Amino acid sequence: DLEVGQVVEVKMGEVLEVGQRCHIGDQLTGMLPWEEAKDGFLLEKLEVGSTAKLRVLAKNLGNVSLLLTGRSGPLARPPEVLKALGTPLPNGKERLDVSAFAAAEAAGEELEAEIVRMVPALVVRAQKQKRLRNRPISPRLILALTDPGSRKKILSKLEVQFFTADFFAECQNNADVKIGYKLKVRVKVLENRGQLALAMYGPDDDYNPSGWQRKKADNDEAQEEQEQAPVKREREAKRAIETAAFQKDTKKQREKVEAKAQEKQEEEETLAEEDAKPKSKMQKSRKQEEEEETEKEVVPAREAKDGLKKQPSLRDGAQDRPAWIEESARELKKGVKVDDLEVGQVVEVKMGEVLEVGQRCHIGDQLTGMLPWEEAKD
Repeated sequence: DLEVGQVVEVKMGEVLEVGQRCHIGDQLTGMLPWEEAKDGFLLEKLEVGSTAKLRVLAKNLGNVSLLLTGRSGPLARPPEVLKALGTPLPNGKERLDVSAFAAAEAAGEELEAEIVRMVPALVVRAQKQKRLRNRPISPRLILALTDPGSRKKILSKLEVQFFTADFFAECQNNADVKIGYKLKVRVKVLENRGQLALAMYGPDDDYNPSGWQRKKADNDEAQEEQEQAPVKREREAKRAIETAAFQKDTKKQREKVEAKAQEKQEEEETLAEEDAKPKSKMQKSRKQEEEEETEKEVVPAREAKDGLKKQPSLRDGAQDRPAWIEESARELKKGVKVDDLEVGQVVEVKMGEVLEVGQRCHIGDQLTGMLPWEEAKD
C-alpha cells in the first residue's frame, strides 16, 4: 500500500547493529539504516518507543522488505548503496596487507578516503566464549582507502574521537555527509594486527576535541549508575537478608551453647553439694568410689604386667609380704615424710613418670622417690 517517497509516522523499535526497526501501525515493520537516519551523521541511536516521521526509501529489496529514510532531498541512491544498507557491518578483524601504507605514515601524508558505512554509539549483544555480552560501539565511520601498492580498496574505521573539530561540526546536519562522501585522513600502520588506525589530524596539530568525548563520558557514567541502581538495590537487599539469617542462626547457636554451659554448671553444682554432705561410715563419696574403681582397674593390670607380686622390688630374698606390711603400706598412703621412713622398710608405691635413669615412685600423696632401672628387679 506504500509508495516510495510517502511520509509515514513510525514508532521506533528494536536497535540493531545496522539500523533500527520501525513499526508502522500494528502489522507492518520497516528498517531505518543508520546512514539514512538524518542529514549528516547520527551520533546517538533514536529512543526506543519514540515516534518520528520518515519517508519510504525503497521496497522489496533482497535483504529488507521496506527501507525508510530521515534524510531530506532526492531519494535516488546508487544500486550499490541500496545493496549495502541493512547488510552486516564488516567485523574489522580480518588481517590485511597494509605494508604499502608505511611510507604514507612516515611522511605524514593525508590520504583520501570515502565513507561506506556510518554507525552511531551503540551497545550491541556480541557472542563471546559462548556467552552473550554487551559490546559498546562508539560513533564511527567505515571508510574505504586505496592501497598505494595493489590499488585495491581497504576498509578501516574512523572513530568520532579522531574527527577534527571542524568536521565534527560539519557532519552534524550537513546532508552531503553520507555514503560516498570523501575526506582526508592520516594513517598509522598496526602491523601486529594487520589493520590501519585512522585520524583526521596529525601528531603536530593543535587539536581541540569537539567535547563529544567528555559529554559522552559523563552520560555513560550517569547511565551506568542508573542501570546499576536496581542491581545495587537488589544486591543490598539480598545481603541484608543473608546478614539477618546469619545473625539469627548465630543467636540460636549462641543460645544453645549457653544453655549447655548452664546445664553443665548446674550439674557440677549439684555434684559438689552431694560431695559436701556428711557421709556415714557405710557411705562413700563419689570421689572415693572413682578412686577405688581406678585402683581396681589399674593396679592389677600393672602388677600382672610387671610381676610385682612374685618379684618384690627389693633384693631381700622375700617371696611374699606379710599382713603387717600391707597394713603399714595402707597407713603410709595417708601422708608420709622422708624422715618417717627407715632404710630397708617396705613401702607400697604408685609408678609415675618414666625417666632416662629410672622411674618415679609416688608414696602416698606427698612423697616421691626414684627406682633406678638397675634396682627394679632381680
